[in-house]
Amino acid sequence: MAIEDKLIELIGHASDMGWHRDEILSAIIAIADNLSLARRDDIALAIETQLSKLMKKKDV
Repeated sequence: MAIEDKLIELIGHASDMGWHRDEILSAIIAIADNLSLARRDDIALAIETQLSKLMKKKDV
């Protein structure tokens, strides 16, 4: 899997730079969580926008 290869490469580079395995995995998890939360905010905003549009149509 391409993403797995890149992740393994990233882990190798971080390890070469002196990061410990637990630090690397914690950083990867933190990044994934942040991206997931950002994605949810985008989705929530899109839903809010659509609901707002629907409510305006209902008022007309």
